[in-house]
Amino acid sequence: MQSGLQPRPNPLAAEADEHYMQRAWYEYGTSPSPPPAASQNEFVVIADATRKTKGFVSSTEQWMRQRLAVRANPAALYATSPWRELTAQQRQARLMREQDAYRRQADSLHTVNNKRVNYLVWLLNNSADVITLDTQDASLFCVLQAQDKEKQWQPIQYWQFSGCGNSYVAKFLLPKERICLLAKSRQQGNFKTKLRYKLAGQKQFYYSNEFEGRIDYGEFTERPSPRPRLVAGKPVAAFKLDSLPRTDYFGRIAFYYQPKGVW
Repeated sequence: MQSGLQPRPNPLAAEADEHYMQRAWYEYGTSPSPPPAASQNEFVVIADATRKTKGFVSSTEQWMRQRLAVRANPAALYATSPWRELTAQQRQARLMREQDAYRRQADSLHTVNNKRVNYLVWLLNNSADVITLDTQDASLFCVLQAQDKEKQWQPIQYWQFSGCGNSYVAKFLLPKERICLLAKSRQQGNFKTKLRYKLAGQKQFYYSNEFEGRIDYGEFTERPSPRPRLVAGKPVAAFKLDSLPRTDYFGRIAFYYQPKGVW
């Protein structure tokens, strides 16, 4: 006997195979491979999709390996709660579990990040100033832009904010310091065009050099949502770094305040 209840239609089902604007995420870190030469005495963003990742260590992987190093010499760790309440046998068992977990996670992340489908975008501070960048959960505020059919620069990615204030940390780039962000290869799609990265600093945007790539033209379009974010009862467009994120710095911590018109 069939039920009289009918499945609720999915507004995205008919377009499930289409490509829409994607969420941006650019974890930063370091790499032993030298960046391209840059003679400018300023902060520059250099994208070169032909330079595949080699030895990239993300800030998340670095954090995991720091925790692993602490557990290699756990004397100070044992003096903290709840370690001091454990017996010697319980401490040893827990220590081995945590060491194994941090090691496996760090090694797995390193392998995934250094696949040949990824490449690095270098951030070089050749200036004499300290450059302050916004970050969220180990990612820089950055989106990829592309030229449409009219040769106008448009975002093909949007930014999704975290609701946790502890997600936001200021990254200070000292003079002559360099870091890199992890990017995905953009050599597939139905539209060949020019691309560039748009990076948010504390007071201004920075743009990378232009480079050739391929995208799906549908990436210029936001995906319709069955539960859109509403302001005054009206749906709000995704945040595409069309204005600087409003943050308030307190030491090294940046607490996020909703940009006007985002939520």
